[in-house]
Amino acid sequence: MSRNSNRIKNKLSTIFKRYVKGEASAEEERFVERFYQQIGQQKEGAYINFDRLEQEIKQTIDNQISSKNKVIKLGHNPYIRLAACLLLVCTAAFIIFRMSVSDGTSESLQAVHVTKENPILSIGAEKSYDLDEEVKDSSTYRVIDDQKVFLLSSLTEEMTDNAPRKITNPTKKVFTFLLDDGSQVWLNAHSSIEFMPSFNKTERVVHVSGEVSLDVSKRIQDGKPLPFFVKTPLQTVEVLGTQFSVNTQEAGEESVVLLEGKIKLEHNVYKTSVVLAPNQKAFLSTDNNRILVASADENNKVRAWRKGLFHFEGERVADVMKELAQWYEQPIQVSPAVRNLPITGMITRYEQLTDVLQIIEMTNNITFVEKKGVMYVTTNE
Repeated sequence: MSRNSNRIKNKLSTIFKRYVKGEASAEEERFVERFYQQIGQQKEGAYINFDRLEQEIKQTIDNQISSKNKVIKLGHNPYIRLAACLLLVCTAAFIIFRMSVSDGTSESLQAVHVTKENPILSIGAEKSYDLDEEVKDSSTYRVIDDQKVFLLSSLTEEMTDNAPRKITNPTKKVFTFLLDDGSQVWLNAHSSIEFMPSFNKTERVVHVSGEVSLDVSKRIQDGKPLPFFVKTPLQTVEVLGTQFSVNTQEAGEESVVLLEGKIKLEHNVYKTSVVLAPNQKAFLSTDNNRILVASADENNKVRAWRKGLFHFEGERVADVMKELAQWYEQPIQVSPAVRNLPITGMITRYEQLTDVLQIIEMTNNITFVEKKGVMYVTTNE
């Protein structure tokens, strides 16, 4: 990293530290929030002038209000404050790397994986609709928490068929939408959800695969709550109104994380069942009749992937690399010397695998090298 970028890194770290503690000046608060918003808008390979950035930081510091009795405003976006905190943990490596990307060779920039596939709504075997095209019409989506949330109810003409509806997300980004009952669904990459036309009329049943997160709305019918059922190959989850995430990405293994409310899940093979409380995680497998339940403070992780981010909080290098290998569909071999090292930070999902590994490399005692399509991660010593 250049001397210039190191200087910027130190100044950013100081500003983020004050922001997280609630001690930032009005100028610094505006700088952090504007800067974080620009991270997501930064185009791959775009050139950033480090001298100009340093001057902007200097001006921010020079213009700050130096009042010891300053009243701290609490109305800022809490997610940005969390992001600032995690960026601080990463010692601003994420930001510095994004700004340094133009230093790479043209060959590495051309290696960015681009997919032309979009989220698809299939109705039966013959009809399909490109939902990415549909969401460009402002009448088909609602903005919730700074995300464009697609409204299935906007497809009134297309939804008259009595065939099953299936939404598939083959992309490398999270797709979110509202079901007819107002429940919000987040589909991770290579995930899908399927339901019948009778959904929200006589029943609320969905079949999911991959990684799917739901914020289920409460519905009353004939004076009674209308239950919501989520079905997978291994389990059936009964919901009355809650937030949770289901993961079926591993063959023969599934897990459920409960964020809020209460859910009951039943093993489809062995018919064993458990009731989960908030911050609990259940594990199921095809060869075990028991449903294992453990404490799982994964709220930040689930909410981060809803936003299109990786979130690691003290996770082992081996587990982090397993998640990255699955996301980028590239094998990663981890040296025993670094398997158990903890990783903490938040990183965008929309980069190459090498981008993410360089960020981790900058803030941890590890290094990586690619040979014949396999990424090898080992100690930096």
